[in-house]
Amino acid sequence: SSSLNRAWDRFNSLTDTRSALFGASVGIARGHHLRVKALESFMNAAVLFEDWKIAFDCGTELTPSFEKYYPNHHPQIAVHNVAVLKLLLERLMADTYAVGARLSAPANIIESLDEIKEKAKELASGVSRVVGEDSTVVEQLVEAMHTCKMMREQVLKEADSLCSSDDDAF
Repeated sequence: SSSLNRAWDRFNSLTDTRSALFGASVGIARGHHLRVKALESFMNAAVLFEDWKIAFDCGTELTPSFEKYYPNHHPQIAVHNVAVLKLLLERLMADTYAVGARLSAPANIIESLDEIKEKAKELASGVSRVVGEDSTVVEQLVEAMHTCKMMREQVLKEADSLCSSDDDAF
């Protein structure tokens, strides 16, 4: 994963339009098809290495390109948004359940889960108008909402048990 982080840093430095070589800009502009392809490749590699932060960052950076080239509520935008939402959920789960970590800031986690669930509901509503409610994209969004609900319940349960075990200490 450290090689992926180094590659990501290198990619960002090479594609920054402020980068200069002998006074000429050498960066690849945001939205340029080569940058988009590279970001997609990075996102896929980050998913394979389970580096959810880099994967999410790539997905987020790709979003304006999708919105630029596809009309509102286009299924391709929905597929991309579902991927970004799932990456955010994976990142949140990884951060929440890091090995050896105690559950910290359960209120923030619950707030994030509620935001993800609302975003999924909003996306499902828009997509279902275009492709119908039986689409795979809508199913994935419903699955993401269910995961948020289950994770929210788990976080509340763990937070409650932490509070009761802290009470026992006194």
